[in-house]
Amino acid sequence: MKNILSIAVLTFLAVKATAANETKLTFDNTQAWGVHEKHFLDTWQPKYIKRSSVNDSLKSFPKPPAHDSEAGKREMAYLLSLQKLRSPETEAIIEREKHVCGFWLSDYRMGLNESLDQLILDAYFDSRLWGFAGKHHFDRVRPSFLDSALKPSIANPPHPAYPSNHTFQAIVMAQILGKVFPEKSAEFMQDALNIARNREIAGVHYPSDTEASIVMAKEFLELLFANKSFQNQLNLVTKAQKNTNWRKAADTKDYKNCLSYTNRWAAKRHVFKKL
Repeated sequence: MKNILSIAVLTFLAVKATAANETKLTFDNTQAWGVHEKHFLDTWQPKYIKRSSVNDSLKSFPKPPAHDSEAGKREMAYLLSLQKLRSPETEAIIEREKHVCGFWLSDYRMGLNESLDQLILDAYFDSRLWGFAGKHHFDRVRPSFLDSALKPSIANPPHPAYPSNHTFQAIVMAQILGKVFPEKSAEFMQDALNIARNREIAGVHYPSDTEASIVMAKEFLELLFANKSFQNQLNLVTKAQKNTNWRKAADTKDYKNCLSYTNRWAAKRHVFKKL
């Protein structure tokens, strides 16, 4: 994990030098924030991090490459080439991964273990806030608005592109699971990176969105794992798993159960705006 994050940080910081004056297209003049997403950004009270930590991080965080820069042009060419990799199987996975219930990391499925899910969901939504704050700050347009030849395989999400929250949150989940089940840490991380790449194949994220999220996740995880409350909860959950017999995941059934489970959890924590 340290090697992967370190390489991503160095690669990402090198892009900083290519960021020039942004072209006129932004998220705000091409799309609108979703009602629930904007509500979450404005109202979420993090459990393990401070909002000030997010703001402090963004002050020095590099901008994405300008769309008309050489780096920006290379990214678009890359995304256009990725369209050729789509298949019915890949598109089905991309569709499933739109929701956290579709984040299948090794044999972990949300909804199989309540105490572990609770630990992950609290951190998941804290990282969601961090990512949304970055999106609001940089206001990056989704790639398909820059080139009509790029046809996303799913609808563009109702929030800016940079950073990729799917990447951010999948890595956070993988790292937490790796603490609980260290023997599977490499599997968890690889599956998280597969989720990240699938968002590029889907045509909704630039590679630099992914790279930025890896860097952000590293910062977030340092704060998360240093938090005493999280440490205590992590230790309790880890000890409990040693005496837990996991049943084999039943993918279709578990996915449907997870949607109901997470929606109830989100409603209880006021993730959604009441309409």
